This record gives sequence, structure tokens and C-alpha cells, in this order.
Amino acid sequence: MRIAPLHPHELPWDLPAPLLARVRWHQHTPYATALAAWADERLLGVATGWRLNDVACITGMYTVPEADEAHGALCKALLDALVPDEAPCLVNADPANVARWTALGFEPRHEVVRVADVRYTETRQLSVIHLEPPHWLAVFRLDRLATGMDRRPMLLEHAYLGQVYVENGHVRGFLLPLLGNGLIVADAPHVGLELQRWLFPVQPQLLLPDTSPVLEQLSAQATAVRTDAVCLVRGHLPQQADMLYAEPYGAVDGEWPDDE
Repeated sequence: MRIAPLHPHELPWDLPAPLLARVRWHQHTPYATALAAWADERLLGVATGWRLNDVACITGMYTVPEADEAHGALCKALLDALVPDEAPCLVNADPANVARWTALGFEPRHEVVRVADVRYTETRQLSVIHLEPPHWLAVFRLDRLATGMDRRPMLLEHAYLGQVYVENGHVRGFLLPLLGNGLIVADAPHVGLELQRWLFPVQPQLLLPDTSPVLEQLSAQATAVRTDAVCLVRGHLPQQADMLYAEPYGAVDGEWPDDE
């Protein structure tokens, strides 16, 4: 088996559109990485992740069903590429694969719950306005408090359609609907709930930590609620996950379409 960077011309074009877009983003983003596992000329799997400043995040681990050994090889190769200095690293793993990640030194933090088809979408507050340049310092601060990560380049890249909740001149929360499944960070439940109403017309479902103070309320108004992933961290990463009212990344583990 050979592990190497996945080049754009090696990417099959008949992949499902969301997977193709996700891998292509990693191929063309300077702070991101896409690795491939090969058996001769056959593609066995792909791993993706990014590193910003002093923290990394694993965002995808896709292997063909019969190539279980490719998963472990890709995990180790991606960690070597992203965090050779043992910097903190985060992954949202499929619950069935948690043991694979704990064997690599990751520790569970919380579950990530997928909430689908919440039955209200009307916006109610005039406090939600378009994200503008004067808001960015507050957005950066809120994101770092919630995640423990300095993700400024990524947040700026996904600013289109961004919204902020402003109260008495203070930014109390923000929404980036086009970052993954959508990102919402807020300092209070009523702020997070209002920003969620602006997300639902763009994303019909959302991901949030099982520690969220609004999970019970949302669950009562949703058609489906299920555990999607387990958030695991390797290294020291201070988080305030209860500030996350929409999480961009679900479970990273998935099957790579096999053409044979």
C-alpha cells in the first residue's frame, strides 16, 4: 500500500457531488491536506484535514469497504502530516469507530447530535444583521472561546451570507451558513436559537453538541434526532462546546465509492 498526496487529476469525477466538493476544497486550500491510499493503481481511500496555527482538525476518512487496513494507514499518515509536533488535533468520529481513534491517543469530549426538520423557521428578531467588517474581531473571539481554535482564515473564507446577532452594540453570536453544515456560535441560548432560525432555510438540519442547552427544546420540535458522531481531541484544547449552536462537521468516517 502506498500513501501519498491526492492530486487533482487523480480524483475520480463520478464521485457523489458533496464528497467531490469536499475533497476538492482540501486539494486547493493552502492550509488543508488530502492524502490517498493506493494499491498499485487502485484508489483504496482518501483522508482530509486542515491545520490552522497551533490546532488541526481531521475532516474526512473514506475507505473502500474491504480495505480496512487503509483506514489505519491513512489515520497515521494524516496525523504525521498535520501534527508532526504533537499539536492538538480534533476529530468527529463515527460512534462505531471511536476505539480506532482512542488507540491513537484521542479522548472523547462529547457527542454530536443531528437534528432534522425543526418545525419553525420564521425569524423574529431585528437584532440579526449582515456580518460586516466591524464585527470580525468579536466573531474571532467568540469562535475561539467556543472551540479553542484560531480559525480566522477559514471563517473569513466562508463569510458569504454570514449573520451576526447584535445587542446594544455588542456582537453576541454569529452564523456562517456555508461552512460545512453551518456554524453558529452564541453566548446565550436565546441568541443561538434565533440564529438557528436563519440557518434552517439554508440547511434543513443541524449538528450540535449533546451538551447544548437548547437540545431538548429543538428535539421536541424536530422530526428526527440521532447521534451522528463523537467529538474526540488529542492534546490540550480548551473548549466551551455549549456555545456551539451549529457544528460544521459530522462524522468523518465513510465509505469511498468503489468502481470495481
